[in-house]
Amino acid sequence: MADTLNISKIEQGDTIILKLKGRLDTMTASSMETLVKDLNEPIAKLVIDCDDLDYISSAGLRVFLQTRKRFGENVMRLEKVHSSIYEILEVTGFNDFFDVEVVEDKENEEQVEDK
Repeated sequence: MADTLNISKIEQGDTIILKLKGRLDTMTASSMETLVKDLNEPIAKLVIDCDDLDYISSAGLRVFLQTRKRFGENVMRLEKVHSSIYEILEVTGFNDFFDVEVVEDKENEEQVEDK
């Protein structure tokens, strides 16, 4: 598996959705940092869609935290977070900092739980 991160930006009024695909780690975090720094629009809601996020490292967690700090705790939401990524958030205590929608596994998308 290559160390890549693809980010799709979708604008829906004053809501921005960032769809992450791949790995958010030391090698790829700078691309997300740059994209977040370039978001200047008034943003009512920032959704980070983690459905295709395969891995997150401490560098990725740092980007999430910086993004939350920049836009505020009530603006940012992590959606479609699979259990393997949520476990990392939980072990580090980051699950307490974010509004997170957890999807238990890719095979059973119907199992969605807000945490």
